[in-house]
Amino acid sequence: MGTPLPDEIRGRTLYFPHAETHLHAMLSGCGMETRRHPALYNNCGLTRGDHPYCIWQYTLEGEGELQLEDRLFRLHAGDAMCLLIPQNHRYRLPEDSPEWKFIFLSLSGTEILRIWKEISNRFGPVVKLPLERSKSIDRAFEILSTAESRKVRSAFHASQLAYSFVMCFYEEIEALRFAASEAGFVLDAVKFCMDHYAEEITVDDIAEAAGYSRSHFTRMFSSVHGMSPGRYLREVRLGNAARMLQLDSGNVKEIALRCGFSDESYFCKAFRLRYGVTPDLFRKKR
Repeated sequence: MGTPLPDEIRGRTLYFPHAETHLHAMLSGCGMETRRHPALYNNCGLTRGDHPYCIWQYTLEGEGELQLEDRLFRLHAGDAMCLLIPQNHRYRLPEDSPEWKFIFLSLSGTEILRIWKEISNRFGPVVKLPLERSKSIDRAFEILSTAESRKVRSAFHASQLAYSFVMCFYEEIEALRFAASEAGFVLDAVKFCMDHYAEEITVDDIAEAAGYSRSHFTRMFSSVHGMSPGRYLREVRLGNAARMLQLDSGNVKEIALRCGFSDESYFCKAFRLRYGVTPDLFRKKR
């Protein structure tokens, strides 16, 4: 049996002894660790002092475990742990996990604690973040790199880093929650457009099919789908028109009508804006 690999620990504690101004947001530490020995990594939230602060810890690889009062969470890659100190919790490397690799930030200050409690109340102690294309993760690595290279210039700079990270994290998880909760209505709206694009439907009809008022539906659809429902319907119609022009022998006016465009002139103008050529020229180039 080989010798167990040692834990890998890197990071930086930030301390500004000459800072006289009381700041309401502060970054006090950050790091990246790979823990491989359960007996050496077992942290209790009630034995880390009385000074209140919070911990953000994101699992990169392996698995960890969090016990918060009577709840037990298994932490996998993509899970962000949001904790307060002091608090009745314990997080550790479980016996059946070969390792737990994570990046973490320690944050403090009255405003940070206020926002952190709001995040915990709304989203719980464990939040799923995407393993790729996460602004929060990118920001955390930028902060770690800045701290390790000793480029945190002052307590004011550390405060700025802390506040910007927390707001970035809050914004991202709020957007993810919104997208998840509204995914069903988007699918309903998309299906309605695909089924009825040839008819004279409007945004009002799509909103009604999704079960929302026009204004509320338009706002939610645009946020989730990245474009207005009116533009999406037009894209569906133009996409089907392009397919018909390539495969069908019908004239342009017939195809326009079959794709929900009652005005041939408007159809030709919209088609040219979308594809850069007229419908006739598009057909000739097929």
